[in-house]
Amino acid sequence: MVDRPGTGLMSTARAGGILVAVLLSLLVALPYVASSQQEEPFTQRVLGTLITLPDEHLPALMQLVGILDIDEEARLGLLELPREFLANQELVAPISLPSDEFQITILDFSVPLDEIEGPWFGVAEPLDELAFDLKGVGVFYGTIGVFIQEAVEMDSPVARGAAEPVFEQQKEDMLRFISERLAGDTLERLREVMKDLERMDPMDSQRLAFLENPREYLLGHELTLPASRYRIVALDFDRAAAVGTVHAAEIRAGLAVVPEGIGVFSETIGIYVQQAI
Repeated sequence: MVDRPGTGLMSTARAGGILVAVLLSLLVALPYVASSQQEEPFTQRVLGTLITLPDEHLPALMQLVGILDIDEEARLGLLELPREFLANQELVAPISLPSDEFQITILDFSVPLDEIEGPWFGVAEPLDELAFDLKGVGVFYGTIGVFIQEAVEMDSPVARGAAEPVFEQQKEDMLRFISERLAGDTLERLREVMKDLERMDPMDSQRLAFLENPREYLLGHELTLPASRYRIVALDFDRAAAVGTVHAAEIRAGLAVVPEGIGVFSETIGIYVQQAI
């Protein structure tokens, strides 16, 4: 069963002021933390995106992805006009992501890989007895990307396909995921690996190896992301563009985006949000 508008978002909205205050205090503290405990700027950038994103939007995106998994017509509408669809759809609460604040990237995973020449994405799933949280953190760097989701128990209320999903306190949950599961220099190292892959020729064997086995590739580059804790999605946007499986709502001219962002990915559709600067 999928929650409908108004069933799980109001309490999140009421708690929004408290959450923003907490996140702002963390951002103010981070420069000191960086000098004293080697805190990396990746965390600051993700926190910045979380603060800018309205409190109700992350839960709404989680609700929406669950609906889009089974509603093909709505999914096509999102792929055609991502920003307009999110703002105007009535499946969940409206999701307004202005072009001067956010870039939106939509990934269509419903296209079978065996119908195209080579993969445009690869997935390292959690252990068989685990599910995955829909929301996650990513790095989209030029023509290459990676998205990481937390592995959870099958009966977890945030698991993909949960009978009664819980959409409250998702920002707090994301903060916990980053601070507890992706601590230290893990995220900054991930960014460096993406930069290295971006510099390679599109047909380089290492880029293909990344798509074929994301977990093993990252392990070979000093990033340990075990199947007991993570789901990893590897993305090649050159290949995706060639087959029409990536759709972007660009930012306003004159702005740039940070590579790091947050998103919601199911087995069928992915919605990724990056902050404009």
